[in-house]
Amino acid sequence: MNHTTVSATVGTSVVVTLHSTYWSDLTSGTPDVLAAVGASRVTPAHTCVPGAGCGTVELALRAVRPGSANITARRTSCGEARLCDGDQGRYSVTVQISG
Repeated sequence: MNHTTVSATVGTSVVVTLHSTYWSDLTSGTPDVLAAVGASRVTPAHTCVPGAGCGTVELALRAVRPGSANITARRTSCGEARLCDGDQGRYSVTVQISG
């Protein structure tokens, strides 16, 4: 859920799935604490008209050591020909990792 904090332990896998292909730059801000396992993956929905943003963006991560890490993403479009208002274009979740 956007703008929340979740807990994990070292060695745990964390997967973030955002439900729009308009999201970009999905990343961990502290890769020495929470490291991406490969690149983010975009999966368009086949039942959607082109350009509508239907589908998902997913990133798998692994908790490497205790600490805190922010996972962030951004988008400028929040629907067909509709710019995002306010906080709609920003995604952020904090992961608190314990040993």
